[in-house]
Amino acid sequence: MATRRPGRNDACPCGSGLKYKRCCLRADEAAPRFGPSDRGSALEKLEQFTEGVLRQEDEAALDEFWGLVEARDELDDGWAQYGDAVFDMWLWFDRPLADGR
Repeated sequence: MATRRPGRNDACPCGSGLKYKRCCLRADEAAPRFGPSDRGSALEKLEQFTEGVLRQEDEAALDEFWGLVEARDELDDGWAQYGDAVFDMWLWFDRPLADGR
């Protein structure tokens, strides 16, 4: 379920008891907005960092991630791309590095 943005005269969602227009509206409008090109740029930089700095870690993680899947090479291109995207997100955001970071 998507949450809707509060109207100007609604109670502020921060819980202050003030109307949204008198509380958090200006801060929300000033917050940076990120679009698809920003997301693509960030993902590209993560990929470059992984290839340049984490190359050995990436290879070890790839074996760890796909190690239990015997039929990885048999996936069609669509499923292989999906699997690669899931692997990337796991590596970047969830898997600890060998040094504990």
